Amino acid sequence: MRFDVVEARCRTEEGLIALLNDADGAQVGTLPFVSRHVMQQCPKLKVISRMGGGVDSIDLEAVTELGDSRLQ
Repeated sequence: MRFDVVEARCRTEEGLIALLNDADGAQVGTLPFVSRHVMQQCPKLKVISRMGGGVDSIDLEAVTELGDSRLQ
């Protein structure tokens, strides 16, 4: 198994989409919010992990409504 780790900072949805477009997973902070739009634009994304406490920067309703088991 091979994977690359990229450390980056972005403050916009567009920047996040550009970073995650070909990613299998993401570990995110508080900004930017991981919205439904971001998830839909990143089809390979399987895992979203939140650094720190809570999941307030991830659209959990979108994860549930998309019915997508790849996002856990």
